[in-house]
Amino acid sequence: MTIYDAVYCIHADSASGRVSLRNISDPLKGTPEHDVVIDVKESEQLSGTLRLSKVDNLLVVHCMDKMVSMIYDIRHRDKLLVPIICGPLALANDSEVDEDRSWNGWDCLSGSIVMDRSAGRLYRLKTDMAALLQDFVVRSEPDLATVMRFLLRRRDRKSTRLNSSHQY
Repeated sequence: MTIYDAVYCIHADSASGRVSLRNISDPLKGTPEHDVVIDVKESEQLSGTLRLSKVDNLLVVHCMDKMVSMIYDIRHRDKLLVPIICGPLALANDSEVDEDRSWNGWDCLSGSIVMDRSAGRLYRLKTDMAALLQDFVVRSEPDLATVMRFLLRRRDRKSTRLNSSHQY
């Protein structure tokens, strides 16, 4: 997966609740001491099968069993810890949804594309930046410089919570 112009080999370990990213595009950063490790198992309720997506250089970790997603920015770190930016949250859908549907039929394809085999639909994930920023500010109480850096790293600064849309 390419995040911030670097190519990463990513391993989502559902058993331990961790996601590990190793930079494979830069030989100097492709060593274990440079790995980015995200601990998504903040509580037992988030354990289960993990799937990954990327939206606007943000890593989205989906907990398939609990049908929630967490959003991480690998450039936003507190020492070695990559804190959660937003979530856990359920994906919002622009179209009508069967509330009883599970995520078991979901395949997270490249980048922001999710295929729901059981419904025969494709979705492209988008961020609702206003909702994401609101959760980020409440969660971590960052200073203005941190918020500005976070916003300036976004490609589409005018889009605004994680929504699935563009049904095909």
